[in-house]
Parts: sequence; structure tokens; C-alpha cells
Amino acid sequence: MSNKNNVSSGFRKIDIDSYNDDVFKDDDQILSQSSATSLDDKEILQLCSSGKHYEAIRSIFDLQPQTSGDPLTKDLAFNLIMQVFLAVKTGDIDKIVDKLDTDQIDLLMKYVYKGFENPQEGSSSNLLVWHDKIFRKSGHGSIVRVLTDKKKV
Repeated sequence: MSNKNNVSSGFRKIDIDSYNDDVFKDDDQILSQSSATSLDDKEILQLCSSGKHYEAIRSIFDLQPQTSGDPLTKDLAFNLIMQVFLAVKTGDIDKIVDKLDTDQIDLLMKYVYKGFENPQEGSSSNLLVWHDKIFRKSGHGSIVRVLTDKKKV
């Protein structure tokens, strides 16, 4: 009796995952494909210099740079947010934070923590004030959500 295998091995060249709807795709890949807009830093800086800090933050958040796969876009967004953080007077921070929803507050908190990781001249005390104001609005929930989220800004 012969032990010869007569079965074709051509089936091994078929990518069966391409036929499956549940194929894993990383969130960052999906989001970076859908993010086609870019930040207009001059417009945001103009809003900031004219005292429209809330509008500057919203403009940055509306373009969703945190979902971009481009590190330059993320760095630009971080630098712009830091400029807004430094430009806002302490008394006006509450007004801005009160206008934001939970997701936006969490995103703002992410930028605060990134600011702690990458301190700039004179930014630490300002970031502590922002952190305090955000914490008063959102409590421990925002901190926990930010620290456990795998998506970074």
C-alpha cells in the first residue's frame, strides 16, 4: 500500500481572513484612514489671540488630530493646545471646561497629562491649574479613563 498524499495543497494559498467580516483592524488604522482634514494653526492662533479660547479648543477637537496616524499632526495639535493652555487666564478656565462634554473633557485631560510628560518653560503650574479645574468638573472618572485609554494624543 502506498502512503502517497494525493490531496492538493493549493488551499493553503487562500487568505481565508479576507472572507471574514470579523477581521481585526486596529482602531488607529481605521481612524487614521478617516481623518483627512488638517489643522490650520494660523486660524487657531488668531482665535486664541482674540480671546476666543473655547473656540480655539473646539476647532482643534473638531478636526480630531488625536485620531491621525501622522505624528506631525499630533505634535502640532499638542503645541496648539499648550499655547491655548498658557494663554487662558485662571479665572476663565472654569467657563471653558463647563462648556465641554465628557469626551472633550477627557481629551483635554489627555493633553494636560501629555503636557506633564513634555514640560515647556513655565507650563507646569498652568497645567496643574487646568488639571484641578478639569478634576472639579469630572471627578476621578476622567483621570481613570485617561490613564486606562490606550489611545494617546
